[in-house]
Amino acid sequence: MKILLIKGVSTYDASNIFIDELLRAFKILGHEACVLDFKTSQISQSEIESIDKFLPVDLIYTITILGECMSDSRISLAQALGAPHVVQLVDFPLSHTGRIDNWPEGTATLVVDRSHVDALLSCYPSTKFSHVAFCPAAANGDLANICEDPNDHFASRPIPILFPGSYQAPTTEGWEVLGSAQSIVSQAIDRMLADDFLPASDALNASMRDVGLEPDHPDYRDFRKLAYLPNEFVRAFRRMQVLEAAAKVGLPLHVYGTGYAEHLSRFPNITYCGEAGLAQILPEIRRAKVVLNVNANFRHGAHDRPFAAGLGGAVIASDESTYLTEQFRPDEAAYFFRWQTLEEDLFGLKGLIDDPTRLHAMARAGQSRVVQSHLWVHRTEKIFEAAAAARRYLNRRAAP
Repeated sequence: MKILLIKGVSTYDASNIFIDELLRAFKILGHEACVLDFKTSQISQSEIESIDKFLPVDLIYTITILGECMSDSRISLAQALGAPHVVQLVDFPLSHTGRIDNWPEGTATLVVDRSHVDALLSCYPSTKFSHVAFCPAAANGDLANICEDPNDHFASRPIPILFPGSYQAPTTEGWEVLGSAQSIVSQAIDRMLADDFLPASDALNASMRDVGLEPDHPDYRDFRKLAYLPNEFVRAFRRMQVLEAAAKVGLPLHVYGTGYAEHLSRFPNITYCGEAGLAQILPEIRRAKVVLNVNANFRHGAHDRPFAAGLGGAVIASDESTYLTEQFRPDEAAYFFRWQTLEEDLFGLKGLIDDPTRLHAMARAGQSRVVQSHLWVHRTEKIFEAAAAARRYLNRRAAP
């Protein structure tokens, strides 16, 4: 199979590293794969024509970008190149409605949380998608060697706890334009903070029903897209909770990210390491005993960070998601904390980094699970399934 992977604009270059990992995975499986890097989120018709040298291809894959119709021709990338196009979304889908609204009918997409499937299907007509399925990101980076001796492993990792995550305070700025809808969104936030596993879309649905609105009615599809607001608020709120609780218990964090300059005096436990892209973070994982992850916006899925941590030989520490706790046995292959017992659980994490034997065993078990099930080669089957659905749609469209 010949596969075309397209890069574009990427925060911290994360999505483009995902593409590089997939390129390697497809080649391992014996497929012909190539990468185009346009350094932009929009491609003109003339640029499409410039990639004729790569045609024909059997599959096009992008992350977030280029699902929209081409501006000058009103045809999709799949139609222009005559191949199925799979668009992977790697965060909350309803944060991208500006793009998705302009996707053509029959788009095939993959999401990183099980609840995101319903979030999309409930906000758009059934003809919008040929396929929507759960497919989390996978481990980035190289397999780290874990020393046989727990004390050697402990000594080889000078970073106690690595936290790659920017400082972002929760805000309701600008919400006044919502009018009466603001109270519905606020109630959705309250519900999410009271229930660790309630997705934003489900929380908004419940709050709509409280005021007599039926969320399943097609007239409310656009209203339901507002679920991105409680999602983003709770995401920032939970991250702030972790930072504040970690400071209270004295959890030694090495932090990479933006936005900390004005706030470091509040967090004496933080060693601030500056801004960094994913390419700079991956080697740091191999120097860390533990990698801390805040998974709050993926309650039934996963960020890519736990998989990279496990592959890199660090212990995975994260808030619970139903998916992660299925994949990594708690307190054996990963350390999980709960929002209702956050300080207590982070205090327990502080004890873990002083226990070389337990740390070593957990790192080995976590790495084993990643190698077994969470490399990019393990995600290719889902990509091929999505491509097959997109191909069937293209064939039906072309039929007389």
